[in-house]
Amino acid sequence: MKLGTNPFSFPCAWAGLCLLLTVHLPGPGHAGQYTSRHDSAAALFSQAVALERQQQVETAEQKLVQVLQLDPRFRDERRGSAWLVLGEMLESENKDLALRTYLKGLDVFEQDSVVDIRLNLAFVRLAVQLEKKSAYERATQSFYDILDHATIGENAQLLTRLFAQCEFLLPEALKKAFEHSMKEGDATCRPGRLLRRFWRSKDPTPATLVNERLMEHLQRVEYAEEYFYAAIPRRFDDRGMLYVKLGRPSGKASAGLSGRDLARNYSFRPHEVWFYEFIDPNVYFPFVDFQDKRRYVLVDGIEEALPRASASNKWRAVVPRGRVLPDSLALGISPLLDSETPDLDTRLYFYKQLATTSRHFYDRVQELESILTHKEVEFSPFPTSYYNHLAVTTMTSRDLQEETYREQNTPQEASDTFAAVENLPVAFRTARFLEPGGETRFELYLGMRKRDLVADRSQLGADLLVKLTATTENTELMPQPNPDQVVIFTNVEDDRSTDVFAETLTLHTAVDSFYVSGQAESWLAHTESGQRVASNENPGNVRTVLQFHSDKLLRMVAFRTGLQHSLASEGSKLLLSDLVLSKKISATGPDSTRRENLRIEPYPFEQVDPGRPIFVYFEIYGLSVPTNEPARYRVAYEAREIKSKRSLWSKVKSVFGSREGSQVEVESDFETLKSEQKEWVSLD
Repeated sequence: MKLGTNPFSFPCAWAGLCLLLTVHLPGPGHAGQYTSRHDSAAALFSQAVALERQQQVETAEQKLVQVLQLDPRFRDERRGSAWLVLGEMLESENKDLALRTYLKGLDVFEQDSVVDIRLNLAFVRLAVQLEKKSAYERATQSFYDILDHATIGENAQLLTRLFAQCEFLLPEALKKAFEHSMKEGDATCRPGRLLRRFWRSKDPTPATLVNERLMEHLQRVEYAEEYFYAAIPRRFDDRGMLYVKLGRPSGKASAGLSGRDLARNYSFRPHEVWFYEFIDPNVYFPFVDFQDKRRYVLVDGIEEALPRASASNKWRAVVPRGRVLPDSLALGISPLLDSETPDLDTRLYFYKQLATTSRHFYDRVQELESILTHKEVEFSPFPTSYYNHLAVTTMTSRDLQEETYREQNTPQEASDTFAAVENLPVAFRTARFLEPGGETRFELYLGMRKRDLVADRSQLGADLLVKLTATTENTELMPQPNPDQVVIFTNVEDDRSTDVFAETLTLHTAVDSFYVSGQAESWLAHTESGQRVASNENPGNVRTVLQFHSDKLLRMVAFRTGLQHSLASEGSKLLLSDLVLSKKISATGPDSTRRENLRIEPYPFEQVDPGRPIFVYFEIYGLSVPTNEPARYRVAYEAREIKSKRSLWSKVKSVFGSREGSQVEVESDFETLKSEQKEWVSLD
C-alpha cells in the first residue's frame, strides 16, 4: 500500500505538517529573537539534510517541520527554502501534500514581498504535472513572478531554458531582443520580462487571473520533457518541439528498425512520421534519430532513415527546391550519379511499411513500383544503376516539394484551450451617447437566448442581456472634473505606468449564475483623454494622452469572466438592442437590411452627411412566441434635443412627429410569429 493512502497510518511528520499548513505563522519578530530562531533552525536543517542522505526520509521530514515552526522564512544558500526541500521530499509519497507545502511557502514569502524563484518554479511544475486546475490561478501568477524577477546574474540557465522552450513560438523581433539582453545585459538585467509580456498577450481570457494558453504550454512542455527528452537546453528533441507547438498528433507511422523479405535483410535508423490531419491532411513531419544528444531531429525527408543515407543526401545538393532532376542528368551526365545510392528494393520495402498507415507513402510505393516495372523490362537500354538513381532523384524531389508545402501550411502554433467549449450564439450591438457632463459613453450589448445557453430551461428565468458600458472624457466639450474610469496599465515597451481607458461591466438578467464570454477592444473615434498624475517620484503634473482608432467602434475577441450573479433581475423584459447611426447604406439599395455592411458613424453628429438619410437599426430577440399565435411587443422610440444639433433634431422630428418640446417619444405595437425581429427606420 502506498504510504499515506490509509488515514489510520498517517505519518507523524505529515500530521505536524498539516497542522503547520493550516495555522498562521509568526512574523520574524525583533532582531534578537529572529537570530536565535534562525540559528536553531539552521542546525535542524543540517540534521534533516544528513538524514535525507541516509535514506531516513520520514525523520528528515519531521526535522524540516520543526525548522519551519521555528523560522518559516528559513532558506539555505545551496538548497533553497525549507518549504522547497520539504516539498521535494514529499513529492515521492504524496504530491498533493507537496503542492500544499509549496503553496504555504509562497504565502509566507509573499507577506514579506519576497519572490523565491525556485519555490515558485517547483509549485508551477507540480501544479501543471497534477493538472490541478484549482491551482492554475496561482500558478499563472507564480510563473509571471519568475519571469519578472529572474536576473542574468543568478538565473541565466533558467532563463535560457524557458526561452528555448518557447523560442519557436516567439516573433522574430522579440527573439532578437531577448538574445541581445542575455548577451549584452548586466547581472541585474531581467530579460524574462520580455517573455512575460509575450505570454500576457497570448492570454485568451485577460479578464481573469488564469492564462489558459500559458498553462496549456507548460503542460505540453512537461509532457515533452518526460517523453521526448534530449540533453539540450530546452530538454526535449524536435518531436517535443512540435508537440509543444501543435499538440498531440492525430497519427504516427514508422517502418520499424529492421525488416526481412526472401532476398535480404533491411535495417533503418530510428525514425517516426507524425501527422496532423486536423491542421492539414497533406502535411506530415518526418523525424530521424542520428544517435546523438539531439535525439530525434525534424528532417527534410524521411529517406534519411535509410541505410547509407549520407550517399543519398548528395542528391539533395543537386536538386533545386521544388524541381525534379531532369532525366538527361540521370543518364550519367552528372558525376554524382556514379556515387553509391541505396538499392531500389530497399526504398520500396521502406515505403511499403510506412504505406500501411499513410496514403502519402502509398503514393510513393506506386511511383517506385512504376520505376521497377521499367527496370525489369527485357532489353532495357539503361543499366540497373540508372533506375536506382532515378528513384533517388524522384523521391528527393518529392521530399523537397512536400517540405515546401509543409513550411507554407503549418501554423505557428495550435491551441486546444477552448476545444471543448461550445460557442454560444451571442448577438451584440453598440451605441454611443453624449452625457450632460460632456463625456462620451460607449455601450455594448450582448444577448443570449436561454434555449441556446443550457439544455435545462427550468434553470433560467429569462433570456440574457449583458451590457458593457464605458465612459471617457471628451476634451472638446465640458470636461469631467474627476474622471475615475481609469486603470493603471504597464506599457509593453518600457515598463512605465500609463493611465488608460477602462470599461465597467453591468449585468441585467434573471439567471441566478452563469459564465460570460467576450472581450471588447479597439475603441472608437480619435478622442483625446487626459489625466493628471502626481507621485513622490514625479511631483509635477503629467498629462497622458490616449487615442481611439477611428476605423471601428468595438471589436469582439474573447474573454471569460468568473462566475457572475444576476443583478436587478427582471425576467419579463424583452431584449432591445441599441440604435446605430450609419451613412453607408442607401435607402433604396439592395444592402439596406444587411447588418454586416453597417459602418458606425463617428461622433459627434456634425460629421453626418446631411445629403444622405440616417438609418436606425434595432433587433429584438428571444421573444416568447405562443404556438400558432403571434407574439405582441411594443417598441418605444425616444429622441432628446441637443441644442447644438438642431439639424439632426429636425430629422428626428420628421420621423417621430412635429410635436414641440425637448423630447419626442413614439410607441409602436407589432405582431410577429418569429422569435427574432429586425426593424429599420430611415431618419430622412
